[in-house]
Amino acid sequence: MPALEDAKRQQDKKPVILLSDSAYFLSSSPKWTGEGKSPSMHGNPDADIMRDIIQLLRERIEQGLLTIFIKIKAHRGDALNEQADRWADEGRQSENIRWSLPSNRPIF
Repeated sequence: MPALEDAKRQQDKKPVILLSDSAYFLSSSPKWTGEGKSPSMHGNPDADIMRDIIQLLRERIEQGLLTIFIKIKAHRGDALNEQADRWADEGRQSENIRWSLPSNRPIF
């Protein structure tokens, strides 16, 4: 999530509001960022990506920084969502792919 990475890089302490059309991410991320037992990401097809995002969220939580997620509907003409989809398409076609193959890091 570039917005979280940018906030960290700039040491920005402002709240971050993220709009997402991913019901899966929005429903699964709380169990990995909250207190107590952390369920396994084993078997999650996006574990490599999720691990990096969850780490950024945990760092924000530890610093007492507010991060708000808002669910939006996909493919409904929302300008920002459509732009994010275009960036995702460009990223998939780029030679500089961040998550092209599993990292083979242990998944807990």
